[in-house]
Amino acid sequence: KNFEQKISQPAEYPPKEFETDVFNILKQIFPSAYRAGGKYVPEGFVGLEYETDRKHKCVFEWDCKLAKTSTYKLPQSEIDKAWRYIRSTLKSDELKNFNKRLNHYIIFSNAIDQSAFRNFATALNRKRKWRGEKSVVLFHTDALLELHSQYANNQKEITRRLNLFYEEFFKLLSRIEANLGYCNINKDDITSIFKSVLAKPAEYDELNAAKVEAHLKQDED
Repeated sequence: KNFEQKISQPAEYPPKEFETDVFNILKQIFPSAYRAGGKYVPEGFVGLEYETDRKHKCVFEWDCKLAKTSTYKLPQSEIDKAWRYIRSTLKSDELKNFNKRLNHYIIFSNAIDQSAFRNFATALNRKRKWRGEKSVVLFHTDALLELHSQYANNQKEITRRLNLFYEEFFKLLSRIEANLGYCNINKDDITSIFKSVLAKPAEYDELNAAKVEAHLKQDED
């Protein structure tokens, strides 16, 4: 079964397999994606550098929450666990040397209680040690599926606009909705950033090898 089929039947979808599928999608798009996972660490990390009018460095870490039935609840224990992840990441010498900040904490989920997530995000945002440019992100699985599909269908053109893509993607992760208090990413958001990036001129040119071949064949005649 592919990801779309599996996520449509969450009761039959093992959480560990969900975590693996999320990582595989992210790894395809963000080569620096690193899978962690365990009692004391989140599912994974992405840290990368890209360039627009200046150089940018962005880091996010993520966790996966698969609701088997109804919606996934986020009790106080989940807030405590997320803060433990964030706090430990912020203390990392590697992070301090790379970026000095953790920009985004992402939850990938198929169904999560909105009120519970608002409380979750509010509690994390109140932590004084997590300063600077940051956001708590709810990334719905329909958006993740769209990210996977759009990238697979447009990989060549996105590769020629990689800095533009990263700029739009991280701008999206930083968009906090005032009525929610967190960044809420759905399918339409992902469709929009691909549409925006693909409408811009490519950053890198490439040789049209087919035209070279045609010229060589014409030359032979």
